[in-house]
Amino acid sequence: MYSLIFTFLYTSPIFLACFFSLFFSRSGGLACAKEAAQFGRKVAVLDYVEPSPQGTKWGLGGTCVNVGCIPKKLMHQAALLGSALKDAQHYGWNIAQPVHHTW
Repeated sequence: MYSLIFTFLYTSPIFLACFFSLFFSRSGGLACAKEAAQFGRKVAVLDYVEPSPQGTKWGLGGTCVNVGCIPKKLMHQAALLGSALKDAQHYGWNIAQPVHHTW
């Protein structure tokens, strides 16, 4: 069904003649814009962010990409790697030098 919808969209005369734009795009909107651009469509990505009371505002991607899901996954992966390095010595790996994190 998914491919059927996209086949219709990308081959319909209306879609081929239109300017493809996304408003208030977040991570899903950015992925859609990238996909459309790869098919040769013109893409405009507009993302207005109302600054928080503290003045925080960020660029494209919204909360998930900039301060939510993605950074959390990065920090979690870094912690898992650090833990695995400590455990590796108990499984026969020779870690020649002290390993430290540089963030």
